[in-house]
Amino acid sequence: MSKEINPVPAPPVDSPLACPACQDRLVIKHLGCAGCETEVTGEFAIPPLARLSEEDLRYIIDYVKLNGNLKDMAAHLKVSYPTARNRFNKLIRMLKSKGF
Repeated sequence: MSKEINPVPAPPVDSPLACPACQDRLVIKHLGCAGCETEVTGEFAIPPLARLSEEDLRYIIDYVKLNGNLKDMAAHLKVSYPTARNRFNKLIRMLKSKGF
């Protein structure tokens, strides 16, 4: 039985993660409040999960919404359990290799 989960709304604009000129990592230098227009400047790291591809982030969000149940995840993705497990293992290896 597949559990229904609500889709995650996409962010308004995908932020680049690497410099288009030299490919070095980007940092956030300016934040602004949409409500009161307060501005904060400095050097802020991009949160680790924000550095994931949209596809990988969506997989993690869906997995959490399904209470971490890979059997339900496989049904949600309409793939076999081993396929869902392999995708999950690949994501874990990628996160570990990036120092998460």
